Amino acid sequence: MIDFSQKLVDRNGDPIVDPASDRKLTDGDRLALENCIANGWKVASPERAHLILSTVTVRGLDSILPDEMSLPSEEKVKRYLLAGQILMQPQCELAPDVVALIKARIGRMYGPLIVGQAFEMLDKVR
Repeated sequence: MIDFSQKLVDRNGDPIVDPASDRKLTDGDRLALENCIANGWKVASPERAHLILSTVTVRGLDSILPDEMSLPSEEKVKRYLLAGQILMQPQCELAPDVVALIKARIGRMYGPLIVGQAFEMLDKVR
C-alpha cells in the first residue's frame, strides 16, 4: 500500500512548503476549491500547504514536457485518470508498471531531493 499523503522534507527534516500554496488564490482557484469541497473531496488548506507525495505525483502526471508535445491522447487520458485515482484514494495499491510510470514522471520533473524521497516512498510497501 502506498501512502500518497506522506510529507516531503528538506535536508534538515522540516516539511517542505509547497511553493504553489504560497501564492494568492485567483477567483478560478477558489471556485475549483469550492467545487472540490462540494463534491466531497478532502481538501487541505490552500494556505502554506506542505509538499506531499500526491502533489508531486499528480504534477508529474499532469505535466507535458517539450519533448512530449506529440504524446498520444490515450497516454494523456491514462495519466489523467491515474492522477484522479490518487487524489481520490491517497492510500492505494498500484501495479508495478503504474509505479514505474509515476517514478519516470517524477524523475523527469524534479531534482534529487524530491526524487530520492518520492522513490523511497513509492518503494516502501506497507
